Amino acid sequence: MKHAINRIAKNTVYSTIGRASEAISGILTIMLATRYLGVKVFGEYAFIRVIAFALTPIIAFGSLRILIREISVKKEHASEFVISGLALNVLTSIVVWIIATLIAFFYRMDSTTVIALYFALLSQVLYIMTNTLGTVFIAYENMVYDAATSIIPRTLTILLFVLVAYLDLGMMGLLISLVIANAIGVLSTIVILAYRFTKIKWSVNFKYFAFIFRESLPIAISTFLSQAYTYINVFQIKIYWDAVQVSLFQAPQRIIAPLMIVPNAFLFATVPTLSRLGHESNARMQLRFAYRKAFKYIIIITLPFCIYATINALKIVSLLFGEKFSESAASFQILLWTVIPVFINALIGFLITSINKQKVLTISSSICFMTNCVLGFILVKNYGNIGASWAFLISCMVLFMVNFYYISKYLYFIPVHHIVIQPLFAGLTMYLFFILFANKINIALLGVCAFLMYFGVLFLSNTFTSDEIEIFKSAIPARFKKNRN
Repeated sequence: MKHAINRIAKNTVYSTIGRASEAISGILTIMLATRYLGVKVFGEYAFIRVIAFALTPIIAFGSLRILIREISVKKEHASEFVISGLALNVLTSIVVWIIATLIAFFYRMDSTTVIALYFALLSQVLYIMTNTLGTVFIAYENMVYDAATSIIPRTLTILLFVLVAYLDLGMMGLLISLVIANAIGVLSTIVILAYRFTKIKWSVNFKYFAFIFRESLPIAISTFLSQAYTYINVFQIKIYWDAVQVSLFQAPQRIIAPLMIVPNAFLFATVPTLSRLGHESNARMQLRFAYRKAFKYIIIITLPFCIYATINALKIVSLLFGEKFSESAASFQILLWTVIPVFINALIGFLITSINKQKVLTISSSICFMTNCVLGFILVKNYGNIGASWAFLISCMVLFMVNFYYISKYLYFIPVHHIVIQPLFAGLTMYLFFILFANKINIALLGVCAFLMYFGVLFLSNTFTSDEIEIFKSAIPARFKKNRN
């Protein structure tokens, strides 16, 4: 068990680097897009991207988790699984193109906007193909290559966005930049696979294709519903309001969305181990141990972030988007608190998949989607972006409660009150510190002191156990340990 924990810790470091590159790229590109395009044009750009994001689960078809799970225990068949995944991506992309055309017809888009939408979809297809190929890196637990194939296209995206803004190539230039960067991502992943891992046989094994399709279908449905409840409010705003309201809701949501990549850094590093534990009936105690530890640290890490960003929302929004987007600060404050349930839902989703109970994710996602739809039609019509923000937050909490019920039923019930009481007390201490010293200390120094106080309170209250401290130490690369000694 200790060896597995050490391996997970080291892979988490590399996975975090890769996912951090995506998060940073997402934040920087949104900053560049909002400042370059302005409130109204960014609203149009955001709406096109939302359509592409909402349809992305159909392209991926929930196959990534299944591919990682299967390759982790059947490495000799990695090529067959990956090619089946790519074939599924191609097939589902055709379906997505048809749906996108129907959406364009419904909203009466002009020809230029339709072309822009197709470029946005193409960039997502290439992004998913990169991830499909990259499942080999994750399954082989060699996350340094996963990090590399994330950093390369994301860095290129930022550089191309800067070039587009400098040359004033408009919204279309930004979307073409995404296509170029993600195409480079696919090519770099293929090259690394060919030279460092397995030789890809470019022929589809229909037995594997049918298996991937069948196993992925419940996840595909639940993931599509997850994207639907994430973005349905944008479509509702578009019906009742205008592009400005879309901007005020989407700008903060598109900043928060890259942060959702963070839990995947840990989860992708643990999936191979979780998959093997899920296949072994006598390993459920270890799986429960991993679940409880992960749940605990999601709460510990996300809570101070939410408190800090809520207090400083207006300053953060003005810094990221410019003064023109100051009205989006209220939405930002509400949407921030979706981080906690969404992070935990990501963990539970991976665990449910690892024990082959992924069908229940369809039920929980359906309930969440219906909740957001109903709340959205009530709140968005009357309160615009603020109503959309509340509808999304409440639906995320509903999703957590349903998923928590299922994971408690099939794996383990976590006494949540035992885990959250110390972080909540530390968070309250942090909040009071902000209130007492606001406008008395430099904002950067105040933030550093507040975070130190939060983790100091946790340490003094014995929140971190001795085995957890050992796990932290094992994540430090050996060369740094030598240098320290």
